[in-house]
Amino acid sequence: AGVAKAVEAMGGLDVVINNAGAASVGLQEGFTAEDWHKTFNLNVFGVVRVNRAALPTLREQGSGLIINISSIIGKMMLPFMGPYGPSKYALEGLSEALRLEQSAAGIDVAVVEPGGFATDIFDKLAQPSDRKRIKSLGRDALAPLEFMKGFGDMLAQHPDQKPQDVVDVILGLIETPAGQRPFRTVVDKLGMKEALTPMNDLHQLTSEGIYGAFGIGEMLKLNVKEKAAA
Repeated sequence: AGVAKAVEAMGGLDVVINNAGAASVGLQEGFTAEDWHKTFNLNVFGVVRVNRAALPTLREQGSGLIINISSIIGKMMLPFMGPYGPSKYALEGLSEALRLEQSAAGIDVAVVEPGGFATDIFDKLAQPSDRKRIKSLGRDALAPLEFMKGFGDMLAQHPDQKPQDVVDVILGLIETPAGQRPFRTVVDKLGMKEALTPMNDLHQLTSEGIYGAFGIGEMLKLNVKEKAAA
C-alpha cells in the first residue's frame, strides 16, 4: 500500500531504499526459532515485500535504483550477534540475485555495508527469549553483553564515525549515473573498510568466473560496475 501511494503521488519511482532492520545480541542457543523468525521477518522478508511491490513499476519504467542497507556483518561474522548476522548474509545473497535478474531491465541494485555506528540500534538489541536456557549457562551468558560494552566503548573513542557518512554514501549512489554504480560500498572509518573491500573485490572476481563458466555473463548484460567501491 505504501509503494502504491508513493507511485500515485509522484507518478513513478526513482529510488527504493531498504533501511529498516533490527539487531540482536546473545548466545545463539538462547534464541528460539520464533526469535529468528522475527528478525528475518524484518531484515529479509520485509525487503522482499517492498521489492515485490516496487519492481513492477521500475520494470515498466525501464529504470530505477534499489539500495539495500546491509552491514559488514553480512560478509563476516562476529560472535554473539544471534540471528542478526545470518539475516544480513541472506540480504547479501538476495541482493546479488536481484541485481543479476534486473540488470537487463535497466534497474540498478546496490548494497551499502556500514560498520558500527553509535545510533539507537544499540538501545534496541533483541536478546534471547529462552531465559531459562540462558540462566543455565551461568557466567558464559554474560559474555555477549560484555562484548557489546567493549564495542560501544570503542565507538565512543571515535566520534568521527558518524551516521551521516552512510547518508552521504547513499546520496552518492543516487547521484551516480545509472549503469555506473558500484554494487557494494563499505562505509567505515575504524579499519573495517580496508579489511572488507579486498574481500568484496575477490568475491566479485569469483562471481565473474562462475558466470563465465556457466556462460551467462553476456545474457545477463550486467550494467553495473563489477568492482566493489573502494
